[in-house]
Amino acid sequence: MVMAYISASNGSLQPAFLAVMILLLLLSTLSVLLRVYCRAFLVHKVGPDDYLIVAGLAITIAMGVMNGFHVSMGTGRHLTDLPLEKVLIPTLKHWYVYQLVYPLSVGMVKFSILAQYYRIFAVKKFRMATIAVGLFVFAYTIICVFVNAFECHSKPWRAWDPSFPEGCNNLPMAYFSTAGINILTDIIILIMPLPVLVKLNLHARRKC
Repeated sequence: MVMAYISASNGSLQPAFLAVMILLLLLSTLSVLLRVYCRAFLVHKVGPDDYLIVAGLAITIAMGVMNGFHVSMGTGRHLTDLPLEKVLIPTLKHWYVYQLVYPLSVGMVKFSILAQYYRIFAVKKFRMATIAVGLFVFAYTIICVFVNAFECHSKPWRAWDPSFPEGCNNLPMAYFSTAGINILTDIIILIMPLPVLVKLNLHARRKC
């Protein structure tokens, strides 16, 4: 059974990986549940941003389950401690699916933040900028899914072939480029509301 490959011996990082993943999932779930409770029972108004963050949480939990499968197949252990002939192809298949789901999870969180911006800041120019960034994130998310789906050109099955990554795209370049754009959009979304907040007629302490 693949579960037998979970171990803490020989410098395995599997227990640490599982512990950190479970902790982060619990914190994420708690944060979203508190938000939904506040919006639904205290404010009595649930909006698109709330639905989007719930969808993002659902996808993230699904990814957590997938991470559990990855660990059960040996992720976190040294290659010398694993029977590669048994775990290599299943691991590559799971990784192929995982990288198709990941952009959707990140995209949902960003869409939720942008939808919240749109709801809170009733400024025409800011809302137009929010829509523009949202469209860019949407296009980027779709592109990421297709880039990952066809990373081995017209033969997706090569992604879980023992010869992987032979015959596929330049994967390091693809991963770093998509990650760079992902980080850039994170920074843009983070700083977007700052000019609007600075202009608000509030005491400095309340702005902080």
